[in-house]
Amino acid sequence: MDYEGLSEVDKESRVYQVEKKGEHTADISIRCRRCNQFLLGYDLTHDDDKLILEHITLPPCRCKRVVRLMKYTEGILRMHAVNNIVKL
Repeated sequence: MDYEGLSEVDKESRVYQVEKKGEHTADISIRCRRCNQFLLGYDLTHDDDKLILEHITLPPCRCKRVVRLMKYTEGILRMHAVNNIVKL
């Protein structure tokens, strides 16, 4: 990709890199436990007590489930992660 037209701030603020499938690479991928659809990529801040995505509703997926994270911390995500994938 050509980044010549971007300012220095835009170059540094690129957090995710898009793969061929359209998913984002992140520290942990959150997927639906029923249909295995990619819902969200989360980058860890390495603070196990920090609440993440509090009162955020993830969009309905193929199976029409709506996921709302309440009282989830980074420590919980790390414990439930298998190969950096968490199924909720």
